[in-house]
Amino acid sequence: MDSSEQNIHNEDNKGPIRSSIQYANGDILRLQFSSNEDNFAERDFNVFGKDFTLSVPSADHLTKILSTFYEDYRVDFNPKLDDLKQRSWELKRKINKTESFYGLGDKPLTLDLRGRKLMNWGTDTYAFPYAADPLYKNIPFFISVTDSACHGIFVNNTFKLNFDFGASDDNLTISAPGGMIDLFIIPGSSPIEVITKYTLLTGTPELPPLWALGYHQSKWSYVPEAVISHIAVEFRKLMIPCDCLYLDIDYMDGYRVFTWDKEKFPNPPHLVNSLESSGFKIVAIIDPGIKIDADYLIYVEGMENDYFVKDAEGENYIGPVWPGYCHFPDFTRDEVRKWWAEHVRKLFDSGIDGVWNDMNEPALFNKDDMIQTQRTFDDNVVMDFEGHPGLFSEGHNIYGMRMSEATFDGAKAVKNKRPFVLTRSTYAGGQKFASVWTGDNAASWEHLKIANYQCQMLSISGFSFTGSDVGGFVGEPDGELYVRWLQLALFHPFYRTHSSKDFGDQEPWSYGDEWTNAARSVIEWRYRLLGYIYSTFKSYSESGIPMIRPLSIIHWDETSKKRQFDEFYFGDALLVTPVMEPKQSGSWVDLPIGDFYHLGSGQYFEGGNLVFIKNDFQVAPALLVGGHVLPIWPVMQYTGQKPITEVELWCGFTEISKMKSVMYLDEFDGYEYKEGQYVQIDFEYLYADNSIEIHCTSDGSYVSKIQKYVFKLFLNNSVPKSVNIDSNQTTFNFENNMLIFEFNKVPKLIRIEF
Repeated sequence: MDSSEQNIHNEDNKGPIRSSIQYANGDILRLQFSSNEDNFAERDFNVFGKDFTLSVPSADHLTKILSTFYEDYRVDFNPKLDDLKQRSWELKRKINKTESFYGLGDKPLTLDLRGRKLMNWGTDTYAFPYAADPLYKNIPFFISVTDSACHGIFVNNTFKLNFDFGASDDNLTISAPGGMIDLFIIPGSSPIEVITKYTLLTGTPELPPLWALGYHQSKWSYVPEAVISHIAVEFRKLMIPCDCLYLDIDYMDGYRVFTWDKEKFPNPPHLVNSLESSGFKIVAIIDPGIKIDADYLIYVEGMENDYFVKDAEGENYIGPVWPGYCHFPDFTRDEVRKWWAEHVRKLFDSGIDGVWNDMNEPALFNKDDMIQTQRTFDDNVVMDFEGHPGLFSEGHNIYGMRMSEATFDGAKAVKNKRPFVLTRSTYAGGQKFASVWTGDNAASWEHLKIANYQCQMLSISGFSFTGSDVGGFVGEPDGELYVRWLQLALFHPFYRTHSSKDFGDQEPWSYGDEWTNAARSVIEWRYRLLGYIYSTFKSYSESGIPMIRPLSIIHWDETSKKRQFDEFYFGDALLVTPVMEPKQSGSWVDLPIGDFYHLGSGQYFEGGNLVFIKNDFQVAPALLVGGHVLPIWPVMQYTGQKPITEVELWCGFTEISKMKSVMYLDEFDGYEYKEGQYVQIDFEYLYADNSIEIHCTSDGSYVSKIQKYVFKLFLNNSVPKSVNIDSNQTTFNFENNMLIFEFNKVPKLIRIEF
């Protein structure tokens, strides 16, 4: 690696510090520190994005950069090695009086981390309470925000990282028991710019297949095959849209991964084909534990090729999980990942459409009673690290990510299909390989709030393709809680109900006719908004901008928004206002400056005010931000049920000018879009002199099947005089503060005069 290195002696430090200074992706400052005695070499965990670049500052800047850094930070390395031959370190600086911190992924608490002490050490925590820590994911990135400035910090260290955001004293303290300090300081004029740079630094995901953004239904477990077939029939009979059904661990033969239970599922391809004919995709779970069984092919291959992690004595490590005692693949070896990927590819031969990685923190059971606990491998377990062996204390936090990477590679080997992989545990950069969910949550109103906060935190930590188990995995929600959760999760890119077999049914029809009808209406909204969700995902995939955007991040320089955590933006066009309390018809919302229109009723709300927003159980609880163009698709029972031939375009009147929106279309699967087979329409809304102009520009060679557009403009006591499309006057309807007109192809200019 091309770098500039020097020894720096600092009176606050315990001994000499070795340093390297570089710039990543142009303007992100990368500072690496280690003690002189340590091996100054970095591991390659495929953390960074495809456009990751490094450059070295000029010589006259090196001393200035370090001098400026040491004015703020103190760097300490412990002079003594611990029992695992590791050297701990600590990084510390004073916290600004107005400073807030946001990030670190799936922490189950309100968004501002100031005053918290948190850890990165992926842990399986069943029915986790508020503020439980650590949880499943390991994302060592956060944003610092003051009244006037912001920046991001990414600490690329896979050991057990500890973050003290002023809980112990007035310092920000970051520490770890080993490894080098690999620090990225990310500048930006706003938190969104910082997040975007970080996400590009660690990589963005490919566009998923459209069905992956539809509604999904899961249960531990839908077995035998008659049960999952019955679930499919009920969805279609009740006309509740659904794209995907899940197979949890009981579809396997004794929980042996890459197998089928032949009694419960005698003919998997026939079952999957039957479900596919009704419009259902199938996702199957795969855990990392390989059952110790001399008659089991996967175990035999792993033993013959020495593919498993080792204990301190060099023997294959043994741990109890669902199949009983298991060995575990060493995903830090390229050949192991390729072996795993090939078996994933073969699993797709049965017709499945996606893979769900669970238990990959990795999680273990108690040895005595085989009960699920917060256990993981021993710290002294040995991993290969591509021929440079190290300890599990370094590899634990990237185990889940490297497993999902191998799974992604296997799924991508299926020709002309975009992969869908879901993972419970991951590390920074894992968003390139898999979507995530928040783990084993509970059916409570508190957990509804936790799901809201976690998904916001994950999105600003690079992981926009996120969601929670709707209704809660543990326990039983009533109809009200379940529907309110469906409404919140409408605006989470991953949208799935999932629950434990230890509790009751949790399908949309499980709570009586009233709640079935409400659930149907809410899920139908998902399909109406799917074109917007897909377009927003395209922007995330391309630029790194998060899909879910907290108000405290967008309005970071407004004091009143710093503690407003329940509401959030989804993309540019929607302000989501979920109901978070029982027996409430809506919620009080402190609106930002702007003009807003309720998606369900069209009611106008003037920004800059505290208003009560009513959200019935049947609606999408969101406001259309004035000036943005929102595509609305027809309701379908599943994506691809029929061609999209008619689209509505909704827009809200505002006197705020230069609002930009995007509508993106392609074939919704495969990779022809990378060869230009897409169409992206950019809308620019301009207001001046009692008139609106919407400029439309198109890019790409894809020809959609849309034959008719219905434009609906929400108004607030303004009366339109004329509508011109490409300078041609057109007829329109106007009633109840709604202007409606039609066209059969996207024009270059729409002009509306008042």
